[in-house]
Amino acid sequence: MVNCLRQEPGGLRIPCAFVSNLNGPSEAEAFQFDELSMQSLLKGDLVMNVFRDGQLITLDRKEELTEHAYVNVLTRGDLSSLSWIASPLRHFVPCNPNVQLCRVYYSSLNFRDIMLATGKLPPDAIPGDLALQQCMLGMEFSGFDADRRRVMGLLPAKDLATILMLIKDSFGVSLRAGM
Repeated sequence: MVNCLRQEPGGLRIPCAFVSNLNGPSEAEAFQFDELSMQSLLKGDLVMNVFRDGQLITLDRKEELTEHAYVNVLTRGDLSSLSWIASPLRHFVPCNPNVQLCRVYYSSLNFRDIMLATGKLPPDAIPGDLALQQCMLGMEFSGFDADRRRVMGLLPAKDLATILMLIKDSFGVSLRAGM
């Protein structure tokens, strides 16, 4: 109902308060907004506000500033859940001269990525073991390696990122790249 009301002229000013009592009796008791509850509701400026057992539930997302991140969909079928996620490469320690990081300057979001993210293409429709991986988005990238040489590549997944790991052979040709 709130979603419909918000579509009406002036409806963007309508917030919703959902009362969920887990510890109370089976029938929800009448919830009275006190001054503090109403102030916290208005201060949060959220469309949907959930009060559980008299307390406003807040989602404390820990955000981390990092230059090593990748994009993934947190909820399949919900494009608004596309998010930057801190990459495990932020802990990369170079120990092999044939393994280095590549800074990504371009990565495409293609039709397959959209179909996967919206849930219209199931993960097991992709060949190989990609269905078992956490991130399946991204196929093409270009950027610069640690020696500032231009690189580009095609991967089965995981290249919608800021940094990728390149594994090179003795001729300097990239054999694999990954997140």
